[in-house]
Amino acid sequence: MIVNNVVLVEDENDLAQNIKEILGSLGFYVSAVFDNSLGALEFIKLNKVDLLILDIMINGDMDGISLAMEIKKKIDIPIVFITAYSENEIIKRVIDVSPDGYLLKPFTKESLKTTLLLSLSNYKKRKSNEVDIKNDEVTIQIRDKGFISLIPVSDILYAQADGLYTKIITTKKTFMIRDILKDLEARLPASIFLRVHKSYLVNMNCIDSFNGKLLQIKDVQIPIRRGFYKILRSLLGNHVEN
Repeated sequence: MIVNNVVLVEDENDLAQNIKEILGSLGFYVSAVFDNSLGALEFIKLNKVDLLILDIMINGDMDGISLAMEIKKKIDIPIVFITAYSENEIIKRVIDVSPDGYLLKPFTKESLKTTLLLSLSNYKKRKSNEVDIKNDEVTIQIRDKGFISLIPVSDILYAQADGLYTKIITTKKTFMIRDILKDLEARLPASIFLRVHKSYLVNMNCIDSFNGKLLQIKDVQIPIRRGFYKILRSLLGNHVEN
């Protein structure tokens, strides 16, 4: 699961900008900020979103809880509520949505960080439990020289964007497909593949080592996005760190 594209829905502009800055300092990239349900819903329909952070009382016909329920009908993404409300009626509605996280205002930078990392971890575990077959049995179809090849996803080391094409490097050979990296990412299990840079998607099980700027898979060094080091540590632990 990647956290490159975070959407924030908060109707207090100053608070929204403050949260956006905090998220940036924690290594999360906020791709869009909305104060209303309609704008957020339309954006999420058209764009890949890795994490949705929602206030409950927002502008528009739907509040944050109704918006989350509407989004969950169409797409499964990690959702975290941030709100000043803790009444029983609100809590009951939140429980019906089954969000991955819930944080009461006012909050500190550390409490926000903890909530988000735990939420992403919970989401990752939930998605892994939904997979009914073993990861090494999952395959994707790749067109290669006029033939359709079935490639086990466990064989994929990493993928690299190349304009309108994507280069897929596996344990056996390299493929060039006519898909952008985002489209390939959507076809692969989020529990295994991580978008560490705008141009690179990697198999987390194949990472040998990493530091604040690079990660290594076999003899290849791959850049990681600025601020992504802490996310890697939280997802992979310290056992492969340089």
